[in-house]
Amino acid sequence: MARVVGLDVLAPMVLVACSLIAVSVSAQAPTRSEFIVRNDTRCDHHMALHSLSRDALDQCQRLCEKDKQCTSFSLNDKTGECFLFGEDASCHQALMWTSGFKDTRAVRAVEGSVARMSCPKGMYISNVKAKFNAPGCTAHDVSDIVQDLCLQQQACAVSVARELFLVNPECKGTFVLSAAASCEAGVAFYEDEHFSSWSSANWDAARAVVDDRRAEWKQYLENVPTYPEGKYRGRGIIIVAGGRYLASALVSVKMLRDLGCTLRIQIWHLGPEEVDAAQREVLAAYDVEPRDFTAVVPPELLKPIESNVGMRLFQLKPLALLYSDLQEVLLIDSDNTPLMDPTYLFSEQGFQDTGTVFWPDYWKTSFDNPIWAILGMEPKAMWEQESGQLLINKRAAWRGLNLCVHFNSAFYMGLINGDKDTFRFAWLAAGVPFVMNSWMPSAVGTVKERHSDTDLGFCSHTMLQHDLQGRPLFVHHNQLKHAQLPLGENFRYMKSLRGVNARVLPVAGLDVNGAVLPCNDVISGELPLASSGATSAEPTGLGAFEVRYFAATYHIAAQLEEAVARIGTGTVAATQQQRQQPTAGAEAATPGAQLAGFGEAESLLIRDRRVTSDNVTTNCNVGEFELAPNVCEYITACEADQVEMSAPTATSDRVCEAGPSYVDPILQTITVTSDGAAFNLAADGQAAQAAPAITVSQGGRYLFQLSSVPTSSSFVIEDGAGATVAGPATEDQGVQLQPGELGVEFTYYDGTGSLTGNTITVDTTTSYSLQYSGYHGTHTGPYQRYNTAYDPSNHLFTRDVFSLTSKGFSAARTECRVACSQDSACTGFYVYVTDTKTVCHGLAYLGEPTDTLADSESWIKVTQVN
Repeated sequence: MARVVGLDVLAPMVLVACSLIAVSVSAQAPTRSEFIVRNDTRCDHHMALHSLSRDALDQCQRLCEKDKQCTSFSLNDKTGECFLFGEDASCHQALMWTSGFKDTRAVRAVEGSVARMSCPKGMYISNVKAKFNAPGCTAHDVSDIVQDLCLQQQACAVSVARELFLVNPECKGTFVLSAAASCEAGVAFYEDEHFSSWSSANWDAARAVVDDRRAEWKQYLENVPTYPEGKYRGRGIIIVAGGRYLASALVSVKMLRDLGCTLRIQIWHLGPEEVDAAQREVLAAYDVEPRDFTAVVPPELLKPIESNVGMRLFQLKPLALLYSDLQEVLLIDSDNTPLMDPTYLFSEQGFQDTGTVFWPDYWKTSFDNPIWAILGMEPKAMWEQESGQLLINKRAAWRGLNLCVHFNSAFYMGLINGDKDTFRFAWLAAGVPFVMNSWMPSAVGTVKERHSDTDLGFCSHTMLQHDLQGRPLFVHHNQLKHAQLPLGENFRYMKSLRGVNARVLPVAGLDVNGAVLPCNDVISGELPLASSGATSAEPTGLGAFEVRYFAATYHIAAQLEEAVARIGTGTVAATQQQRQQPTAGAEAATPGAQLAGFGEAESLLIRDRRVTSDNVTTNCNVGEFELAPNVCEYITACEADQVEMSAPTATSDRVCEAGPSYVDPILQTITVTSDGAAFNLAADGQAAQAAPAITVSQGGRYLFQLSSVPTSSSFVIEDGAGATVAGPATEDQGVQLQPGELGVEFTYYDGTGSLTGNTITVDTTTSYSLQYSGYHGTHTGPYQRYNTAYDPSNHLFTRDVFSLTSKGFSAARTECRVACSQDSACTGFYVYVTDTKTVCHGLAYLGEPTDTLADSESWIKVTQVN
C-alpha cells in the first residue's frame, strides 16, 4: 500500500488479547469487516491515499478492510481519490464525498484467525452475541465464552480455535466465529477532551501536593465562621454583569419583568466605571439594584486569576452570592434568558430539602484528574456542573459557598474548567447536600446548510436547560455573541442528550457575513457521525421566544442610547453589540413582521393588518395571546365576511363565525342524472358514467345532487343490511352520505322505478394533505394556520403527547389522523407544540389561513370518488 509522502504512519490499534490460546493467523483464514457507509461525509487526517477509477467505492472499502490500521475511508465522488484513516480521524458532513466506517463491534472470523471487536473511544463492551459453526456441523452458541473474555473492555481479541469453544474435534468443516458486541458509554466517553488535554499538563504537579492541598482546604473550612443569623433575608436573582455584559443582562431582566417576575434583581459589577449614571437610570426603570464589588469586597479577592482561557475573574460569582444581602438566590449568567418566571423554583421540593439545585453540563470529570484525590474522594461518574444558573439557600449552603471562594484560585483553575465546577466540588468537600437536575441540557442552534452553500451539519451555540420536571426554562446562549442569524433561525433546532449515548464536541464554526459563529455538535457513540438517528436535530418551538428576545434586545439598546444622549455621560459602546441584530432575511423569516434590522419600534413586530387594539396580555406583544405559559400566538383577525363570535382574552384566540362564502372543503358533489335506463353519476371534474360502481372515503361527506331525474324514480342509498341510510330523492333534490361508521359497502338504486344502480364501496384508508405550516421542520414560510385552530367549540377531539421532539409531533399527528378518519364531521386537524407538549385538535370547520408563530401544521382531509 502506497503511503503519502510526509505523513506519519499511525500506530496499529491497541487491542487487548483476551484469549490464552496462541494461534497463528494464516493468509487463508481472513477476518471480515462490516462497514457503515455515509453519503455527503468526509474525514480528515488521512494516513494513505489511492487513486481509483471504476467501482471506486467497492475498491476503497476493500483497501480499508485489508489494512489493519484503517478504521474508515473517504472517497471523493468526483475524482475517485480514496483516503484511508486511522483512529484519530475526525469526520464531518461535506458534499460530493462518501465515507465508510468499520463497524468494529461486529466480526466474522474463520478458524485459525483472531477475531477483534472494539467499541468507540470512551465506550466499553457491555454484551456479546456469538455463534461458532461450520458447514455440516452443529452451530454452537458461544456468547458466554466470548463475554467472559471481552466484557467491560474497550477492545478485545479472541483466538478462533475449536479448543477454546469446546467443539467436537471430529467435525471436519472449517469453523467460523460470528460475534457482535453491544457498547455502552464509560466515564471517559463524556470527558471534556479539550479541557482535559490542557489541564492534564498540571496533573503531575498537582499529584505531588495532594496532601498539602487537602490539608489546606480542610483548615480553610474549619475557619469558616458560623452562619450569621439575621444578616441575610429574602429571595431574589443575581446577575454578575457590567461593562460590555450589561446590555445582555438587561435584556434578560426586561424579559423577566415582562414575564411577571417580581423578585428582587441585583446586578453586580466591578467598579463605578462599569455602570455609569445613564445606565443606572435604565436599571432603575426595571427595579434593578446595582451592587459594586469594589465597595464591599477586599481588593485582594478581586484580582484576575490565570485559567485555561487566560486571566479571568471567575471568583466574582461566588463572591456576589457571599456578599449579597439576599438569603435565597437564583444566580444566572448575563447571557441566560428564562422562558418562564422562575420564582416557582424556590418552592420546589428538591430545593426545600437540600437548599441547593445545580444544573448539569455536557461533560464528566476525568477519573484521572487529581481533584478527586485532593478532595479525598473516590472518583464519581457524575455530570459536571453548568453554572449559567444555580439556586441556593445560603443558610443551608454556607460552608460550601465559603469553600467555593477558596477553590476559585489559580491552582484549582488548573484542574477545574472555570468557576462552574468549583461550586460542585466545594459542596462535595464540605458535605453540603444538593440536587443535580436529572434533565440534561439540549443543544440548541441551527442547521448549517440553511445558511451556507458549502457547510453541512448541526451548529449548536446555546444550551437549553430545564426545570426539575423537564420543562424548558433557561436559554443559555453562551456562544451567540458576535454573530447572529436571520430572525427565526437562531434557536430553530435542537439535539437532545437524554437517553442516548452521545457527547458534545466542538465542530467547525459557521460563517455569518464574515463573522464566525462558534459551533458544537452532539456526536453519537453508536455511529461515527452526528447525523445518526439518535442525535437528529429537532425543532425547538422557540420561535415566539426568539421574536421577543430580539425585540427586547432592540428595546434595551434604544433605552441605553436614549439615556446616554439625554444625560450626556457614559458610553454607548456596551450597546453597540446589541444593535448588531439579525437583518438579512429577517422579513422572510418572520411572519407578520416589518423589521429593518430592529430599527423600528417593537410594535412593528405586528403586521399592519393586525388589530393593534388587541392588547390582551402583558406577557405577549400587542396582537398576541398566550397559547401556553411563555408561548405567544398571533390573534386571529376575522375576514371581511366573518362575524366575531367572541373576543380574544389573555389566553384565548378570537372566534370568527363562518362567512357566507365559506365552502365545505371536504364535501364532494356527485351529480345524478338519468338516461332512461340507469342512474348516471359524475363526480366533480369527471364525465358521467352509467350506473358505475364507485369508491368513497370513510371520513368524507358526499352530496348526491339529482338533476332532472323523472318523478317516477327515486334515488335511495342503503347499507349492507338493507337499511336505508339516505333518500329517497327525486327530480332536483339531493341526499348526503357520510360513511363514517355506517359500514364499508352500500348500494344506490331506484326505489320506485326501474333505473339501474350499483355499489358504493368505502375506502377506510383516508388520506390527508398538508395545507399550511408554521415554524415546523425545515419549512421556510409563509407561516400560517387555520384561523379556527384554537376555537374550543370547533374541536371534535384533542390528543396530547408530552414530548417536544419530532417523534412526539409525529405521534400526535398520527393519533389525529386515525380519529379524524373515523369521524365524518372532521374536515382536518391542527397539530402544534407548546412549552411542555405537542397538541392536536380535530376540526369541524377549517376556516381561512392566518399567520402563526407556532411550531405547527394544518392538515385537510382528502376525500375521493373513484
